[in-house]
Amino acid sequence: MSPASPHLLVNHLPVTAALVATILLAVAVWRRTLEGAIYGYVALVAVAVLAIVTFVTGNFAPPGLEHVPGVARDRITFHQITGLAAMIVSVLVGLLAAIPLVLTNIAARRGVLIAYLIVSVGLDAAFAFTASTGGAIRHTELLQ
Repeated sequence: MSPASPHLLVNHLPVTAALVATILLAVAVWRRTLEGAIYGYVALVAVAVLAIVTFVTGNFAPPGLEHVPGVARDRITFHQITGLAAMIVSVLVGLLAAIPLVLTNIAARRGVLIAYLIVSVGLDAAFAFTASTGGAIRHTELLQ
């Protein structure tokens, strides 16, 4: 097993979970339900945990790619930087999502839900960009 294998196994989880969180929050905005809002907030907290796991496993991946032809170190470094930024954003969003989980009286307010939906879409964009930089490490056709 390559040192990159654990990262490759988990790297899609926070991206997918962030999309699920966005969908849950969008449904909660549309239906105006406390239960839907809670599911969306819990999903954002879960995304933060998954992002940490993905980032940590990514730190062990570069040594496994040193002798692979066609892999540029600058792409790996750029992906590490974007991964760190996405993880930090994700953890901040997860911490913010814990607020309405504690203060349930504001959790289903339309303005609060819309604000978290916008933040969640921004998190999706950060993960999409990070994923594209990761894909560019081995999939050079993505660079064209």
